[in-house]
Amino acid sequence: MLTCDCAWLGPRLGAVLAPIECGQGAGGAREVCVTIAVRGDDAYDFAIDGEMVRGGVARCNARRFALNVVLVETLRHLSVGAVLHGAGVGSAESAVLLVGKTGAGKSTLALGLVTRGFEYLSDDLVPLSASGREVHAFPLAASVKEGSWGILAEEFPSLGASPVLAFGERRVRYVDPNAGGARASGSRTPALIVVPRFEATAGAPLVRPLTPEAAFGALLESGTEAVGNPPSLRPLGELVNTTPAFEMTYSSLDDAADALRDLMRRGGAGE
Repeated sequence: MLTCDCAWLGPRLGAVLAPIECGQGAGGAREVCVTIAVRGDDAYDFAIDGEMVRGGVARCNARRFALNVVLVETLRHLSVGAVLHGAGVGSAESAVLLVGKTGAGKSTLALGLVTRGFEYLSDDLVPLSASGREVHAFPLAASVKEGSWGILAEEFPSLGASPVLAFGERRVRYVDPNAGGARASGSRTPALIVVPRFEATAGAPLVRPLTPEAAFGALLESGTEAVGNPPSLRPLGELVNTTPAFEMTYSSLDDAADALRDLMRRGGAGE
């Protein structure tokens, strides 16, 4: 359960957390009570189960911090080692991780892949195990920026009725890709790390292998965070050393889906 007395932050957290009910989405997940109180100086104090854990969080960081807290505490039994800033899709056993900076089109690509047969695991935040060899499903609502509303409106009719929320100059709507259906749960083995880039004139997808060092840098640049006590980058190191990584430039969601399926079939063997 999350309680927030801020009229600005509350709706923004409620929209993304709407599909999540604490205690569901992963076997053994515990219920957690996160309380957020706003100060007069526009900073936020966070408490977990009544105990203060962080005070004075600035508004610009409060949403991300709140979501991290809910994720890590809800999945504490799974020993989360890092929270990837990206989206996760995949199959019953494996996951494709889409990572990159804000505005790179990760969410749009993830939703496009879901309508083309991929399983939706999470958007914005993807929990990585402390071993670095598993990611956990945490199916938050997916954020869709204004430029993608028209692209996804036909495939997600509820998108047009979703409230518009402003984050500075960005306008976002949220959609639940699993509305009315089964939600992903449990853990998956990472099959691919993909740094996507949309270019309208790209033609056929261009796929370029990334070294583990380049993949590690892409994860950190995207805003991926190590968690734990103390936090360690070791899970991220294990992830990039055991998971093939690629940069993919594409112009068509259909072609992107075909390219990713091909990479998964070949076990991540690039050209």
